[in-house]
Amino acid sequence: MAATTMNLISLLGKGEQNAVPRNILAALMGMDDRSMRRAISYARLEGVCIANTQNGKGYFLPDSREEYKRQYKLTEHRGKVILAQLKALRQAINEDENQMDLEAVDGNGADSDTVH
Repeated sequence: MAATTMNLISLLGKGEQNAVPRNILAALMGMDDRSMRRAISYARLEGVCIANTQNGKGYFLPDSREEYKRQYKLTEHRGKVILAQLKALRQAINEDENQMDLEAVDGNGADSDTVH
């Protein structure tokens, strides 16, 4: 496990009642907000269960089954939103590629009725 992740874990409280705001974590770790977000993401990718509140209280290590379940549902919802965004992007790319294919057939987008 990365040293940054180990440091982050040592700063996180157990249970929502001990949540630490991201700006405090960033200050304690000597990071800007973007770097702190990235460190939290990397820690999660390393398998650390870091929960967060939706009321701005901060981040914490889940301490009960309910906290794990709440974070699971929150993460699942975020994943569904991301998948929906990916689907829309894929459709836009496919539509753009189809349009480009049609333009190539028509002679670089020229109207097929146009006399050259």
